[in-house]
Amino acid sequence: MNILTLNSDFFKYFFKLDCKWSLPQRKHLFNFVDGIINSGGKKTLSNIWRNSLNTRDRSSFNKFLLYSPWDEKNLNYARKKTALNEMSMAGSKNPFFFSIDDTLSSKKTSSKNIEGLKFNYSHVSNKNEWSHCIVSLHGHSNGLSLPLDFKTYLSEESGAEQKRSFKTKIDLALDTLEGIDIQLERKSYVLTDSWYTSAGFINKTQQLGFQVISGIKSNRIFYPDGIRAKLSEYSLLPLR
Repeated sequence: MNILTLNSDFFKYFFKLDCKWSLPQRKHLFNFVDGIINSGGKKTLSNIWRNSLNTRDRSSFNKFLLYSPWDEKNLNYARKKTALNEMSMAGSKNPFFFSIDDTLSSKKTSSKNIEGLKFNYSHVSNKNEWSHCIVSLHGHSNGLSLPLDFKTYLSEESGAEQKRSFKTKIDLALDTLEGIDIQLERKSYVLTDSWYTSAGFINKTQQLGFQVISGIKSNRIFYPDGIRAKLSEYSLLPLR
């Protein structure tokens, strides 16, 4: 017997997305989610399949994940649209806040065959870690916080191996904001740390209809009243 039922929040959410999936695709997805819930320890495909209560051969499970035809762009659009609707209902007069940050998903150094892995510097452990670097976007409104999008940062070498054009983390952050192509009906702010703060990022973000709230590095150059100044020196001046 499956853990998921037709009355579960997962089913309600899935059908709200109105995905044009076939019945076999739906069964595979529901079995996959069952396996994630049932399995303990590492969420490997083998462990998920063993705990999915799926009576079919594992090869069909793998084919669903690797080859089953479904439109990723349409699914992500529906998912983000649903999330923004939820944010709207959480507070009709409150502004939207969109936070951008990057994090590491660390792996054992013995993991050599996973695409995109490289040594990235961790500000938590203060050392380089064998990992994926993920740039993520979250939406916030009136106490509700929902994940909206994420992009995997690839080094120039990894990108070339996968035949992808190189993009910086700032480029990826802007891509996630451009993906919110639903008309924003209220004031919307982007929250970042000082690493993302640059003239190019702020200008592009404002072109997309957002205002930026961010930290700023002390070595940044800016132009108060048209005069070139270094922030660390300008901050020492007496208030006028």
